[in-house]
Amino acid sequence: MASATEEQAAVAAEITRNIEHIRGIMTTANDQVGQNADASHMVAEQASELQTAVSRFRT
Repeated sequence: MASATEEQAAVAAEITRNIEHIRGIMTTANDQVGQNADASHMVAEQASELQTAVSRFRT
């Protein structure tokens, strides 16, 4: 019985480590999504500015 309890404790500890690892991955992924959104916004602004500049040459 003591052996089974120790085995369950080891499994529970491994599950906890895996959850913490997944949490870290998700935090990193969330940060990267925010960075991608910021970069996309900047590209959209630059595209708009470029469109404005190009339209000046057409008129």
